[in-house]
Formats: sequence, C-alpha cells, structure tokens
Amino acid sequence: MKLFDVNAWKYGTETGSLRPLADILARSNPKAAEKLSEVFDLFSGKEISLFLCGMLEGRYPSLRVPAWFTANQEREEKPRFNEAALETWRRQHYDDAYIVRSSHRNEDWRDARSGVHASETCTWHGLTEKVRSACERGEEVVVQHYVWGIGCVIDVGYSELLERPIVRIARGNKSLEGGGVRWTSATWDHEAVISVYDAETCELVAGGDEPRMVEVFTRLAKEVVSALQGIGITFGVQLEVIVNDRNLKEWNLVQVRPSPEHVRGHLESPSPTGALLATTPAVNTVGVCEGEIVHIGDPFRAKDSLTSDLYREYPVSPEAFKNKIVLWDYAFLKHQRYQPLESIRTAIAGGAVGHLTQANLFVNSAHGGYLPYHRDGLHEKWENARSQGVQLGHVDRMVIRELEQKLRAGPVRLRLVSDGLIGRVYAL
Repeated sequence: MKLFDVNAWKYGTETGSLRPLADILARSNPKAAEKLSEVFDLFSGKEISLFLCGMLEGRYPSLRVPAWFTANQEREEKPRFNEAALETWRRQHYDDAYIVRSSHRNEDWRDARSGVHASETCTWHGLTEKVRSACERGEEVVVQHYVWGIGCVIDVGYSELLERPIVRIARGNKSLEGGGVRWTSATWDHEAVISVYDAETCELVAGGDEPRMVEVFTRLAKEVVSALQGIGITFGVQLEVIVNDRNLKEWNLVQVRPSPEHVRGHLESPSPTGALLATTPAVNTVGVCEGEIVHIGDPFRAKDSLTSDLYREYPVSPEAFKNKIVLWDYAFLKHQRYQPLESIRTAIAGGAVGHLTQANLFVNSAHGGYLPYHRDGLHEKWENARSQGVQLGHVDRMVIRELEQKLRAGPVRLRLVSDGLIGRVYAL
C-alpha cells in the first residue's frame, strides 16, 4: 500500500468496520486501542475523531485539543440530555464561547461524506438550551470550547500526479464581516489559501502562501505526519486545525478522519498527455476531461458570454457549453459577491466537462456552501455542482492570460487532470 493512500480506509456504517482502527492503534498504544474497542458501540462519529485527536495531542506540545464533552450521556433509541452532567462540565471548563458539534453515528469514520450536519456556536448562557433542543430532535452532539483563529483543513494523502505522499494545507483568510478583523475557516471558505508540502521532506511543492505562513505550515506538516505515523496511521486522512493568529506556534486540533469522498478515487489515465501549463491544489474531485475552451466573462466577446463588460446577464444557448471547458473570467466571478453557484450550474446543465479560472471554484477542502450560514439551505446544490466535471481554481494569472490571447486567435483545446489533491492543465 502507498503511504497515506487516500483510498485505503474502508468506510462502513457497521461497528465492525471500525475494528481495523483498533488493530492499528494497538501497535503503538495497546491501552488506548483496548478502550476504543470497548466503546465502539457507544462512540458516535465525532467522539471517535476527538479520541484520536487526543492521541495525537500527546505526541507534540504544539498540538492541543480544546476541551470537549459528550452531551448525550445515556444512549437509547433517542439521545437523552443529561443537564446535570453538562452543568458540571461547563463550570469546570468555563469559556466565553462554545461550539455544539454534530456527532451522528454515521459521521466521519463511518461515512465518506463531509459537512452533512452543521455545527452551531453559542455563548455560556445559551449552551444548555441549544444542547437540549438538539437532543429533543434526536441528534447526538458533543460540546467543545470554541477557538478563535485561522481555520485550516489538512489533507494528508498520496498524490498520483506528483507520485509521492503530500500534505495539502488550506487556510482561511482575514475577514471584516460582522465588524472587526476575524479569520475565516477553510472548512467553508472556497477562497482559502492552499499550499502543498512533501510529506517526507516537508518542502513546498505546489501552491503558495506568505513566507511566515509557509514557515509555520512546513513545521505543522512535519509534526502532523510524524504524529500520525507515531500512532500507526499510514492511510490518507483529513484533519482540521485552528491556528492561533496571535501565536502561530499554537495549533488546536479539532478533527481527524479518513480522507473524505471528494478526495478519494483513482485516475483512469494518470500519465500526463500534452504540454504541462499549470499545477494547482485547488481541485473539486478526481477526474480527467478534454475539450475546447469557451470563455465566459470576457469583455472583448461580451455577446458570446453570460455578461457584458458591465457584467449584465445575457442568455446563452446550452450548445455553447456542450463538451467544453469553461474558462471563467476572474473579474466576472469576483463581481458576483459570493461563490457564483448559479452561473456554474448553468454551464454544467449545458454539458460543460471542465472549469478553469484564476479565481475560486469548488475546492474539495471545503464542506459545501461558500459561507457557513448558506450551507444548510444550499448544501444539496453545492454538492451536486461540486461533483460535476473537473474544476480547477487558483490557476496562475499568466497562464490564464496566455490562454485568453490564444483563444482570440482560434480554438484552444486542453486536458484537465485532478487526482483529488492536485490538478494539472495540459495543452493539446
């Protein structure tokens, strides 16, 4: 098996499907493995993840796990809320903010999907009522200290295109929404900054970031890989880490799970074809496509696109997209305040096989909608759009400009390839 193979973990909803995990952990920590085996029938998805976070925490002082508590203390057909136990824990672990995290039994280690159930934040005063309401709805939840900082999604897996195990780190951006400066989370921010590091040397191999962040993430990648191997995990995983923006050496580990569905899969033809133009870590899923480019948003060809130079909508025949790779104009996508879901869905409905842009598209490090409060109502639309064709974002500006110039002279045909972690653009 390849080191950190993203397809190695076998998902299954039955308790027995988790037994291999206990066998793996037993090699490095027999006591922890024995405990995990005993509570498989009781542990829900998030509890298993946080249990493993605790094992990783013990290997490096920089990794810490915010205090957490299982709200459903008594397991029956319907989760029962133990208010006295929650009150005791809350007084022992007082904080100004908490997060009530979904912990369904079919989540995380039992289900390849990610972001299916939403989590909610609350203050000390609203915690009890929020947990009670969740239990009354039959939901299993865990309560955890809410940590402010830079939300990161870390994929540790084997890249078929780069032919090596890598660590892909997507991190949030500074935001002024809601007043004041806060950081977004890569769990929902499709404009996340993404950098990729060799899992063995921890050198930057794709994407990029600010020098200070590259320095931090180089060290983070090294410690994460070492910690995973230290407890016996050598299959592909995805972690969520919140980096303290005031102390970049402090990392809060809040999730570890096997590689989710949008990262998994095998390339039908991984060998390169054509001249390599660009490599990007901003991909949507695994796949290969070929086709001619259709440019959407080009002010020089306004009547052939969805927009004019003022970005007013024009009707487009579905035939304009059939079997085409859509080259989305950066300014056009940015003009639409948030992720241009409907525009991309229009292209998909018309038969587009691929998408390419300097801007952001559907990055598979995120769990659905562009903003967390959009996710519930649009989750199904997001997931359907994200799974269609090969979508590569954050492509180098000079490559996009070169393609635009060639397109004005005549048809341009490309091949887009994605292994779920890395994407590449080839000229045919």
